[in-house]
Amino acid sequence: MALQDKKIMPPPWLAHREIERYSIGWRMGHGEDYIYRDRVALVQMREME
Repeated sequence: MALQDKKIMPPPWLAHREIERYSIGWRMGHGEDYIYRDRVALVQMREME
C-alpha cells in the first residue's frame, strides 16, 4: 500500500527527492515548508496519545 493511500506524511527525503541532503532548500523554500508541516503533524500526533 502506498503512503498516499495511508494518508500519512512521508519523511522529507522521500517527499522531496529533488533536494539534496545539505541543500539550502531544506532551510529555505519547499523543504522548509514541508519540514514545518511535518513537525506540526508530529506534535498533533503526540497530543492525541
